[in-house]
Amino acid sequence: MVNKMLLTALFSLSGEGIGLAQSNKTVEDINKVKCDTCYIYAETTMKSVDEAFVGAKSILEVKVADWVKAQGIKGVDICIAKAKEHLFEIQTRRGDYYRAFVYVNKKEIMPVDNKNEIVILDVKKQKTSKNTSNAIISEDDRVGIKPTVELTPDEKNMVSINRFADVEPYLSELKQTGKLESYGKYKTMPTTGLVYCLVYNQDGKVVAQLRRDGNTFFNLKTQATEMISDYKNCGAIWLRLK
Repeated sequence: MVNKMLLTALFSLSGEGIGLAQSNKTVEDINKVKCDTCYIYAETTMKSVDEAFVGAKSILEVKVADWVKAQGIKGVDICIAKAKEHLFEIQTRRGDYYRAFVYVNKKEIMPVDNKNEIVILDVKKQKTSKNTSNAIISEDDRVGIKPTVELTPDEKNMVSINRFADVEPYLSELKQTGKLESYGKYKTMPTTGLVYCLVYNQDGKVVAQLRRDGNTFFNLKTQATEMISDYKNCGAIWLRLK
């Protein structure tokens, strides 16, 4: 009986020791982040863990925006979106309250400059013939008429997206309605099948909504056939609908 009580006490003390060690390790990790100038962080303490993280993330967005503006960097919306994508979360307890700590590495929120994320292609100048006497001009070209392609309802919604900050809510809506099959960064875009691309510049403006079928990119807004290389120094998010 005595041995059983001793074993119970030992296991109990061992469990408390492990919990204390884990708690100390968490606090140590948080303090390391706070002391490292490579990170931007925020924290809140609430009775609900969900409310705590919502509050911490909201504060982090503000701090990211302030830091980006202080650096004179263009594309605040893009930086905030990237911060949401790359942030880390730590949860601890303070009595009956939950402490939410979120942080992000500054290098992860810089405007896209990675060749895997951005379309960086040299725009080749088209060769034009000096002799234009034999040029073939269609009737539509002569009268300035451009053929109109009827867009689907989903494509019409896509054309209305003008800011990078609107991309995430748009994708979330497609998920909720069951229309979104897959999406990702430009570097992961499938090489076959019908795919759409939302192209954005470093100011956070969506400059083109493209439909790619095969090797052809069709601009939904201008209804012109284009090349992805036309959008130098721009990023792109691809998506595929069901």
